[in-house]
Amino acid sequence: MPEESLLSLAKNELIKSKVVSRHPFRYMVLSTFDKESQLPELRTVVCRGVGDDFRLCFYTDARSPKVHQMAEHPQVGVLFYHSKKQLQIRFRAMVLRLTEEQSQYQKALSNIKSSGRLGDYTANAAPSSNLENDQDKQQGEQIHLAVYEIIPEAMDVLLLNREGHRRAKYVLKGDQWEEQGLVP
Repeated sequence: MPEESLLSLAKNELIKSKVVSRHPFRYMVLSTFDKESQLPELRTVVCRGVGDDFRLCFYTDARSPKVHQMAEHPQVGVLFYHSKKQLQIRFRAMVLRLTEEQSQYQKALSNIKSSGRLGDYTANAAPSSNLENDQDKQQGEQIHLAVYEIIPEAMDVLLLNREGHRRAKYVLKGDQWEEQGLVP
C-alpha cells in the first residue's frame, strides 16, 4: 500500500477535527505581528471551520489586540500539533475579517447565540484591558464578535515517526498545492 501523502494526512486530520470532539486540531496557535513592539504575538484560538481548500475560520472579540494587529498586518502564522500522531502543520497565510453582511458571519453569530457562549463577546471591558473592578467582566448589551477567515498561502507538514520522519513544504500556486520535500 502506498504511503499517504503529507498533504492528504494534514487535510484528513484537519477535517476530522470538526467531527471528532477533543481532537487536538480544534485549537490552533495564531501568530500575529505587533507593529508597536515589533514582535510576534502568539495565542491559542478555537478553529471554528476548515474548508477543503484548507481555509480556516475563527472568532474573537472585536476589541482584542489581535484585531488591530491583523488590520495593520494581515499576514499570520498558524500552528497545529497532534501529540499522539506527532503531526505538526504550520501555515503562512493571509487573514480576512468577514463583514456582518456575509452569510458566514451570520452563521457564526447564530452558532454563538445557540451555544450559550454569547457572553464571551459581550463583556463591558475589552480583552487584555486592565481589570479595574468586577464590572469590567460583567456582560453588557453590545455584541463584539469578529469572524475571520484564514487563507493559506504555504504550509509545512512534519510527521515524526520512529521508522523515519517525513516533512514537506506546500505552496499554493493558483488552486494547486505544489510540494517540495524537506529534510525533517
